[in-house]
Amino acid sequence: MTILDFPLILFASILGTVRALATPPLLTSDNAPSWDLLTERILATPTGKRIQRETADHDLGRGPPHTNALLRLFDDTENDVRVTLYRDEAAWCPYCQKV
Repeated sequence: MTILDFPLILFASILGTVRALATPPLLTSDNAPSWDLLTERILATPTGKRIQRETADHDLGRGPPHTNALLRLFDDTENDVRVTLYRDEAAWCPYCQKV
């Protein structure tokens, strides 16, 4: 027994009962899946596939506005761009998306 067991022993003695303290089971193996396996499983779901497509669109400057998109081409090519608009990178600002 350790000093950490003292409150439980005191509580048991106040109630007038004595019971054996259960020790937690020891973890002998790691059965958790790896991050790579979790990523693979998530990307295999319909939602994971949609997120993957949207991320690819954001990288190419396509799709709806998104805070992670560094480029927005509005379905044109980079050669067709005539005006460059800059926005605040702190995406919490509601006025940044009104442009």
